Amino acid sequence: MLFAYVSYITSELMGFSGVITLFCCGVVMGHYSFKNLSAKSKIGSVLAIETLGHAAEAFVFTYLGLSVYGIEKDKFSAVFTVVLLFSCIVARAAGVFIPAFFLGLCSWFNLGISLK
Repeated sequence: MLFAYVSYITSELMGFSGVITLFCCGVVMGHYSFKNLSAKSKIGSVLAIETLGHAAEAFVFTYLGLSVYGIEKDKFSAVFTVVLLFSCIVARAAGVFIPAFFLGLCSWFNLGISLK
């Protein structure tokens, strides 16, 4: 964790993107560092990271849910909300069915994916 923080601080001091630095640091550390851990450390680190991920996801959804009540009535748009929900559903369907279609074109993949 300290190595990732040092890379983030270094990139920010040099004027580079800290997010990209953290992404690259995570890829490199995941490739090299995870293999050097003991079996118990691997299990513990995976559980800790999953717990932090679920906690961050819960925080984001809680914050978004509570921020709806902070929106002023003149700035809220029901049409925008419906269009946003519809576009999310369409994007999700496109992200699932289009790659599945292209994988289904390959004869060596035996996909039994139904529309349900």
